[in-house]
Order: sequence, then structure tokens, then C-alpha cells
Amino acid sequence: MERQEAHISVWNDCLRIIEQIIEPQQFSTWFKPIRPVLLDGSRLTVEVPSDFFREYIEEAFLDVLKKTMHRVLGPEAKL
Repeated sequence: MERQEAHISVWNDCLRIIEQIIEPQQFSTWFKPIRPVLLDGSRLTVEVPSDFFREYIEEAFLDVLKKTMHRVLGPEAKL
């Protein structure tokens, strides 16, 4: 896999898992707008539309995100 596309592939893997866990409406609203930016080792950087958006995701889906990241990138995964 080419280095510059790794972040997209990793995020798509995460999305496939998250889509199975949460409601379709929540998935469309809160996860579709997120864009992967960079993968550095086991740290994935993503872009969200706003600070409010980021805060809501952290409050509502932190556990889902942590578990998913660990499944895809291993125990050292960070978002």
C-alpha cells in the first residue's frame, strides 16, 4: 500500500466497523463528514467540520472510537 494512502485505508477500515455498531442516522451525521488526513505510525489524524463536532464525537462516541482504533491499528492507536 502506498504510504500516502494508508490513512484513507485505515479510516475506511474503522468506518466499516463503526457502521456495524451505531445507528445509520448517527453514522451519516457524525462519521461521514470526517476526513482522514495523516497516519503516523499508530496515530491517525482526522479533520472534522468544527470544534462543536469534535466535542460531540468525543462525548458520544469515544468508547466506540477507541475500541475501533485498537482493532484496526493495535493497542498503541491514537486518534
